[in-house]
Amino acid sequence: MTDRTEITVLGVTNRNMPNGVYMLLLADVNDTRRLPILVGTSDALSIALYLENNTRPRPMTHDLVIDIVNNTGARLTEGYIYRLENGVYYSNITLLNGDRTISIETRIADAIATCLRAGAPIYMANSIIESGIDASLIKGTQDDNPYIESIEDDADYENMSEKELETRKRHAIAAEAYEVAAMIQKVLKDRK
Repeated sequence: MTDRTEITVLGVTNRNMPNGVYMLLLADVNDTRRLPILVGTSDALSIALYLENNTRPRPMTHDLVIDIVNNTGARLTEGYIYRLENGVYYSNITLLNGDRTISIETRIADAIATCLRAGAPIYMANSIIESGIDASLIKGTQDDNPYIESIEDDADYENMSEKELETRKRHAIAAEAYEVAAMIQKVLKDRK
């Protein structure tokens, strides 16, 4: 059994999110597990434009990266999100240039945006995607979502473990309680 799973991007939204924060919804390719990731405006725009087949008159940064890679004779072969620590995702992209394989550390949004443009697969460590939400629980309406009852905007987040905070943040996003998710993300960020 492999220790990673191929993922796909389901979409980008800023609905009910704080100003400048977007949610990127990832899923395994079978759509059995979903994982929300919070990203900034420019990353969200870049990914959303690609997903909507919308091009700009001038290349964006991720387009430029792919042009540089391709014009040097290399090829982007994959992205890999391999670790989640203190609320930060760690990822890399792999380039192939002849017989030379090059691994480059990236932010998660950059790995996703460049892999989408290159048509390269994106993988996530099983330990991360398995911590995502069972997709069957969130495919219905918000009224059918069992996570809504577990969300408390007045909870004592300061005294919770990082694991509990991450779980509650995912549940809040699944229930579209984005203000709560942002509050939890702030607590996680302040602990760094």
